[in-house]
This record gives sequence, C-alpha cells and structure tokens, in this order.
Amino acid sequence: MKSFSLRTIAILLVILSQLYSARAQRIVNYVPDVINNGINYNSIFFSGEGRKGWITGDQGKILYTENGGKNWKEADLMAEKEGRTVGRLNNVFFANDSLGWVVGENGNILLSRDGGIHWRAATQVPGHQNVNSIFFTANLRFGVAACDNAQIWISQDTGRTWIVNNNIGGQQDHRMLDARISSDGKHLVVCGKYGSLVHSDNGGTHFSDAYIDDPAIRREGTREHIYRMHFSADCARGVASCESGHILATTDSGRTWKTTTLHPNHHKNITGTQR
Repeated sequence: MKSFSLRTIAILLVILSQLYSARAQRIVNYVPDVINNGINYNSIFFSGEGRKGWITGDQGKILYTENGGKNWKEADLMAEKEGRTVGRLNNVFFANDSLGWVVGENGNILLSRDGGIHWRAATQVPGHQNVNSIFFTANLRFGVAACDNAQIWISQDTGRTWIVNNNIGGQQDHRMLDARISSDGKHLVVCGKYGSLVHSDNGGTHFSDAYIDDPAIRREGTREHIYRMHFSADCARGVASCESGHILATTDSGRTWKTTTLHPNHHKNITGTQR
C-alpha cells in the first residue's frame, strides 16, 4: 500500500482547500436565495463522484444537490412532522448515494434512505447529548457518533440502536468533535476540544491518550481543538485538522501523531477533512 509523507499530505490539503473554496464559491453563485438566508451552515458532504451533496445547518436546515452543487433544494424533515424538535444540525455523512445520517443538538440522529430528500428521526437514541459527528464503516457493520461530555455512541445495526460508551474519561465537559472506527470494530480514534485525542485497540473497552509530537497542542493555556479526521478503511493511516493551521498525521491507528502546517504563516483554523 502506498504511503504518503507529511509534506505530500500538506500539499494535497492545500489543493483540496482551493478546490473546495472554488466549489463553495460556485454554490453561492448558483443558489444565493437558498444559501444566503442568514442560517449558519455547519457541515457539507459530497459523494465520491461529486454529483450528490448535502449541507446541514442551524434551525434544522438540510439542503441537497443532485448535480454537483449547481442547484440546491431543501429537504423534507419528516421528523418534525412526526413531532420531533430539530434544531442545530452539526454533521452529515452518507455511506452511498441513498443512505445517510445527520446529527445535531439534543441527541438528534436523522436517517435518510432516498438520497437526502426525506429525513426521519432515529427512534432509539440513548440520550439528549449534543451529537457533533457521525461515521459508518463501508460495510455498514459499525457506526460511531461523537458527543458532548466526553461520550461516544456506537451502533452495530446501521443506526437503529446505539450503545453509550463513557470509557474515554478525562474532563466530562469536553466535547468530542469527531470519531472513527475500523471496519472490524476493533480500532477507534476520537478527537475533540482542548487537545483531546484518544485511541482504542479493543473496540472501545479502554482508551489511551494518543502521543502528539508537538506538545504545544496540549500545553496548558494553549490547548488546541482537534476538529475532524479522515482515516483509511482499516483505521491505520489518518489525518486530523486542528486550530492554528496544524495538521496531524498517523500511520499506526492513532497511537502516535506527527504535526505539520499548511504554511509557516498560516494560522487559521482547519475545521474539516474529506477524501
């Protein structure tokens, strides 16, 4: 399997950021009335071919496109019609062009089986924590959601039911912002605010703090938030985006991380990654 140096990863991220910036500009140009409506949008996800895409935001807003962002439509929230209160939606993830999930505040997990046109609420949600991200493995055997209060939820039935995992430890007021799980359910990596970055090699029974080669990321008074991650299917190789322009990279399932930056003078927050 081909490996990539930190320099190569940094260059790829620069190129991706430019491409996404151009795509975002096209989106704004095409649909000013839909996007520029005073709503804060928090997450964007495109399918592998880039034809279908989804955006989530505050006030329960979900938009979808079927032509690469040229036109956008507002999704039908069946969950609200069924009596569910849907507020801020933090993250969207699609396993394929049809099956996707959206998560948000107050324990909201919404499911779509028709490409994001209609959304229904999950019926067996284990609590009312704010849910900040969601991810499913390609084989759909495992799903993981990152929540507030140092908590993650794990599903083994495509999101119909969830098991609460409180084994991360640490400060209970820490928000977990992203989580990844391997296709066999063995390896988990979770990141969040104030330099939170932990890993598990036993399905989440026990978590350990990951080693980061730059101590400044976790130094008292300057602890950086670690926002988003992207991993290979086996959860062996991954990258994470941080505050102050830092990028972390791992090749050992999240046990150790090396730090780089997009540019020596780039100190802006990098809040997302997507393949």
